[in-house]
Amino acid sequence: MFTEKRKNIDDRPIDESAEFDPDKAMKYEVADADEFVRIRDSMKPDLLAYLTPHTAEEYRLMGATLYLAADKKSGFGFKPDKQLISVFSLYKRRGRQIVELTARLGATSVECLGEMLRRLYGQAGFQVVESLPWDEALAPKHWDYNGHGRPNYYILKRIVS
Repeated sequence: MFTEKRKNIDDRPIDESAEFDPDKAMKYEVADADEFVRIRDSMKPDLLAYLTPHTAEEYRLMGATLYLAADKKSGFGFKPDKQLISVFSLYKRRGRQIVELTARLGATSVECLGEMLRRLYGQAGFQVVESLPWDEALAPKHWDYNGHGRPNYYILKRIVS
């Protein structure tokens, strides 16, 4: 699909042809925190670095509601205030469907690293309210600087009209 080698994940285009089709969408069910963490943590370390590494106990303490796809290959969560957290997929091309679904479920805000994720959330109505430069002191444990660079950290809110 790509004709040139790209150095940064943010250089990849979002798949504009991946239309959200609720009839073909993966079904999601409320998940146990321990199972959610076990499946989430099976991601490749360089992609897992994009997620805050909450433990099952931390999810329980924050009152998060966690969801896993029926095939157990993707998931997401909500804090009680509907802040979207821990969006992940073990398969490519599910991101847009997950984000569209979470927007329909009432997601109010999300935080992310990098331009590609900022654009993905932007397509679902999330708008940047704060952009922070990369902070070496907060760098994720398995961060791949060669593959992912030093992206900005974004705080986004969903504006519903």
